[in-house]
Amino acid sequence: MKVAISTLVTPARKSGVGNYVINLLEGLQRIDRENEYYVFVGQDTKHLFTLTASNFHSVYLPFSHDPRWLMRPLYYLWQNSAIYFSLRHYQIDVLHLPNLTPLWMRFIPTVVTIPDVAEFLVPRYSKLRQFYRKMLPSSIAKKSDNIITISNSAREDIAKITGCTLKKIEVTYLASSFNDSLLQNLTYVAHD
Repeated sequence: MKVAISTLVTPARKSGVGNYVINLLEGLQRIDRENEYYVFVGQDTKHLFTLTASNFHSVYLPFSHDPRWLMRPLYYLWQNSAIYFSLRHYQIDVLHLPNLTPLWMRFIPTVVTIPDVAEFLVPRYSKLRQFYRKMLPSSIAKKSDNIITISNSAREDIAKITGCTLKKIEVTYLASSFNDSLLQNLTYVAHD
């Protein structure tokens, strides 16, 4: 299987989402020699991802985080339109979006990571932003084939907020870094 993983909204410096993606790629490289991975990386984040396994390939794209007000919308537009050409070119079977980003168009089976929905349960943004942020999980849940989250509690919250079934949401627990015993529990879900 050929898997694409988009890292383009990963912050340029390590943070929660950045650490998740770094550890995911590190773990997958250690345990998976069968599937081919195409990792979409941007100009200012490529230094975060060390791809050494022969079945992992970097696909560099002209995205950065600055200026954020411009680059985020351009990335969202790419993810929902021009990504189609990259997916066709590399003959990708499944796309993994490891961050909560708008998904309006789905060209192939797509797995999305929604770590949790705590921010939707505890208002901390303006009403307009809160409205926008509450729309995202429902829209993503409808368009994606599977959702990955980090706990059973988050799984139940996501189902409640989005209306999708628990069957569609898989739990993969986080760790600060990978070791052999943790790698045995790493799960990557891609259902047809």
